[in-house]
Amino acid sequence: ADRTDFEAFAASFGLPVAHSHVDRFRLKLQEAGLWWARNGLQALQDSGGGQSSDHAFAEKLVNAVTDMGIATSVQPMAEIMRIAQQRKRLWEIEELARKKRELETRQEEVRKQNERTAGWVLREARQMLGTLQARTQAGGPGSMVLGEAEEAAAKVDKMISSAVAIQKCPAMHPLLQMAAQVAASCREEEVTRKRLLAAEKRRQERSARDRQEKAKQAAEAAAAAAAADTAEREYEREVAHSSSDENDASSSDGCSSAS
Repeated sequence: ADRTDFEAFAASFGLPVAHSHVDRFRLKLQEAGLWWARNGLQALQDSGGGQSSDHAFAEKLVNAVTDMGIATSVQPMAEIMRIAQQRKRLWEIEELARKKRELETRQEEVRKQNERTAGWVLREARQMLGTLQARTQAGGPGSMVLGEAEEAAAKVDKMISSAVAIQKCPAMHPLLQMAAQVAASCREEEVTRKRLLAAEKRRQERSARDRQEKAKQAAEAAAAAAAADTAEREYEREVAHSSSDENDASSSDGCSSAS
């Protein structure tokens, strides 16, 4: 039987409710309740007059003494209930403050984690961009590889996506936004490289055409010089042959006169 329900408890033994022994037991129970109430109140008052941790004890004391048949409107029950309510409110305030501190601590931890994650992505992105730009400036078109800058931009995009999806870093985090700008700069670097390589290709083609034209002009000049030499030698032979014929004719005329 439930001993907190004295009427049912007594009835389980088959005693009348108004039996003298039942009345005596009820009186003893009330006396015990008052004893617990007075001593419980004293314990609450001695505990510091306002510790929120006592609210659970005060509530249990109220329930126990009430079950012993002590009305909540009589002293010291009224005072116990006032203290219980007061300390419960204090406990609730402290719990709210504690939860707020825990939330703020967690938020600060998350902020620092996001800062570390986004900062790492930004550093890696800037390092890749710096390497690309250094190669472009120092090595010239000969050291450029098409697609390298675009590949770097794709890596930065992937790091940003991983930071958001896996590390739960906010996509709009300022450092991730800066990393996205670095990815855009990598793509601009790819465009710059294509432009420089196209200009270099045009320069090489123009240089090749110039060399071909010079070679052609040199060949034509050599051919013209050779033709001029040939013509000059022919002329000289013709002149020499003509001189020989004239000498032969003069000799023949001299012989005829002597005869």
